[in-house]
Amino acid sequence: MKSFRFILALSALAGSSAFAGPVCLSNTLGGYISLGAGGCDVGTATFSGFTTLPPITGATGIPAASIMVSPFQSGNVFGLDFSLNDTATAGELREALIGYMVVSTPGITSSMISLSGTSTTGAGFITDIQNFCKGGTFTPNDVTGCANSDTLLVLNSGSDQKTFPAVGMLSIVHDLTLDAGGGGTASAGVVMDRFTAPAADAAIPEPGTWGLLATALLGFVLIPRIRGTKPPQPVQETAK
Repeated sequence: MKSFRFILALSALAGSSAFAGPVCLSNTLGGYISLGAGGCDVGTATFSGFTTLPPITGATGIPAASIMVSPFQSGNVFGLDFSLNDTATAGELREALIGYMVVSTPGITSSMISLSGTSTTGAGFITDIQNFCKGGTFTPNDVTGCANSDTLLVLNSGSDQKTFPAVGMLSIVHDLTLDAGGGGTASAGVVMDRFTAPAADAAIPEPGTWGLLATALLGFVLIPRIRGTKPPQPVQETAK
């Protein structure tokens, strides 16, 4: 009976490791902010600590409720899409300044940003900047305090990417600005943040898979004892 209870306990542990946190779903940025420090999971990565930072002087902040966030995963690439339906007109400067953390057990070896679905007229232009701290954090409401930081930049559309030795955590401050210029317009689209885990780890089973395998193996060994029998013994040949 004790062995049976042990198997049940191990099964519960295996199940809990497969669901360490809630799975990330499409929601507003406000909904992601409400997740707090626990965050949500995309595969083996956890995104957490979402916040909006004060816009620069002269800019109007884009409300978190008007920004949709959707998770992305394909093989060892994971990330988030930020979809905005916002336009700067007649000399306006509008800005979304977003901070968050991403932690990955296999590690992170690259960061990439892409900007699509945008449009501008006249002197309008769009700037997308991602500041990321490798293996550390930025100070609150700023992009300082990190000794190992880097920057990605896209103007109007396109992508930018940088690779680096694997780290377990990135601190992100993402800055999207819509500048209408003197008399133009600048309309936002979709901002895509993509991160890459080491390729060798892409095929490694998730923690829950390992737990289930361990449970099955222990069950094979212990179930005969639960039934009051011994595991089969090898047959010894008798001397002729």
